[in-house]
Amino acid sequence: MTSCVSPGAGYVEVGGDCNDGNPFTYPGATELCDGLDNNCDGNVEGPEVCPSGGANWVSRDVGATDQQWRSIFTEVPGDVTAVGNQGGVAILTPGSTTFQTNATNCGDINRGWNAVWVDMANQGRAYFGSTGGSLSFLHRSQNSCTETHAMGRWARGLVGFQHEGTLEIHGVTENSGTVGQGLAFTWTGGTGSSALNFSTTAVAPLQDIHGRSRAALFAVGGTETGSSRGRIYRFNPSSGPWQSEGVQDTIPNMGRLRGVWVVNNQVAFAVGERMSGANTVLQWNGLSWSRMSFPDTHSETLTSVVAFGAKSVYVAARSGRIYRYDGTVWQIVFDNSAFAFNDIAGTSPADLWVAGDNGKILHWPQ
Repeated sequence: MTSCVSPGAGYVEVGGDCNDGNPFTYPGATELCDGLDNNCDGNVEGPEVCPSGGANWVSRDVGATDQQWRSIFTEVPGDVTAVGNQGGVAILTPGSTTFQTNATNCGDINRGWNAVWVDMANQGRAYFGSTGGSLSFLHRSQNSCTETHAMGRWARGLVGFQHEGTLEIHGVTENSGTVGQGLAFTWTGGTGSSALNFSTTAVAPLQDIHGRSRAALFAVGGTETGSSRGRIYRFNPSSGPWQSEGVQDTIPNMGRLRGVWVVNNQVAFAVGERMSGANTVLQWNGLSWSRMSFPDTHSETLTSVVAFGAKSVYVAARSGRIYRYDGTVWQIVFDNSAFAFNDIAGTSPADLWVAGDNGKILHWPQ
């Protein structure tokens, strides 16, 4: 597009972008250790960009060997929080090379944390949700968990943002007390009955939730039976808090969804379980959801997705594989059957973290 005045949001002043779907790729961009041509000079990064000796996915043993790291969060390079079973909480702070796992009052071996969201604007205060229905927070200066609610439902996902100057945390559960249904809720992060409110909208069992604001906030999950099992709901406060996107009617043979990631108000992705010989990856274009072409060579349970643009997507699988989409093809960038991955997060394609079973947390590059 050529214009004498700015055409508005979504455009840049200089053309020549070699990958419009990746915000880290444009003429003059700094090269990252991501195996891609970031500055559009026709070449991927040189060896000087990556760690000495070459870039690798490096595994860390964090906690006990039977520790399942189920959810991981990072928004600032070097600042990472992971949670899991046995009351497990692990925090890495900038400048440190070791995850700290000594937070107190975060639960015994019977508590399984499934979800974490961290408010970096509030000194890294972390919010957790567990299988047993505990909602808790941890303030780093105290290094201790405080339970705010015991809701008795299996919390599966949390995400927070500021709305009209107030923190608003949205969460989802896999069960509700009604067979075949989950719940969506909002939480201020505080204590007391007024701090936690459940939506009255009937939804399927939910596994994850993500969004940057109320404008594009999605919850995903699904049923264990049926010819198309995935479900996606969108938050719509003006006409009912949660509305079905109807993907079960428009996308056939879709497995139950396990993870969702919203890039912006025009781009989002969801992943899930294999069904009818096809792996499940969906893309949202700002208007509707559709199935993405994805390799079906391996039977995958895709557990989590993180994306930085329409053409910069990473997906983790229970099989121990990590996939990358560059706008043209999906590639396997890590493959080790000794691993089982539950979640993936990152601040850029050159700073990715993956949480798994057996106390394993992976980082790229290192």
